[in-house]
Amino acid sequence: MFDSIWWVLLLPILGSILCAFQSKELGRTGTGSVACLSILGAFAVSLYHLVNYSFPHQYVAWTWLRLPLERGFQFDTLQFDVGAYVDGLTVVMLAVVTGVAFLIHLYSTEYMSDEIDYGRYFASLNLFVATMVCLVLANNLVMLLIGWGGVGYASYSLIGFYSEKPSALAAARKAFLINVVGDIGLMVAIFQIASTIGSVNYSDTIGNVNSLKILAPQATLIGMCLLLAAYAKSAQLPLHTWLPDAMEGPTP
Repeated sequence: MFDSIWWVLLLPILGSILCAFQSKELGRTGTGSVACLSILGAFAVSLYHLVNYSFPHQYVAWTWLRLPLERGFQFDTLQFDVGAYVDGLTVVMLAVVTGVAFLIHLYSTEYMSDEIDYGRYFASLNLFVATMVCLVLANNLVMLLIGWGGVGYASYSLIGFYSEKPSALAAARKAFLINVVGDIGLMVAIFQIASTIGSVNYSDTIGNVNSLKILAPQATLIGMCLLLAAYAKSAQLPLHTWLPDAMEGPTP
């Protein structure tokens, strides 16, 4: 089901593609305008849904993968959807992410105005927003993982933006590797949940009391894996060492 909420994700993706492949044709002014307008459009859609929010909705654009499960699981098929779950927290976070991101983009048009790879910078910045939106919108753990990993890749590309500097490349690799540690933790947690419950959808897992009871024996392992993922992504002790080095990249 296609709803206007998907534009919050599609507009930054479109902006990233245009900045990556059409920056020479667009020029600096055009590239900066495309990057900013794509995020401004996403912010406008976010505000629309924030103002008009009434109750939680779930939207499934399509099912992109089905895997058979052995007998004995709760579900016969493990299904992966491209879906969005929109509740009160979602609409608030979408407005925060896109609103702050627009200000950063706008500031960057001047801050980065003398850089040669102007288009590459805004392509990475638009991609960063798109992956954050994917993470916030996700209605299942696999989409969460895609957004989670995408944020790590976008961080890597921005930290290593000055590719002629060995220190910047080293900082980018360090950030990427530590974030991958967190990604592995998230993947292990998702595998444990999916193999036990037979679903990755929030409504069938963390939103279902019976499912949580089934997961109780593995709660410590799953919780520790999720905590590892959060520690790596948000640079908390002891996985914080990549964050100071990240200043090797552009700092708008």
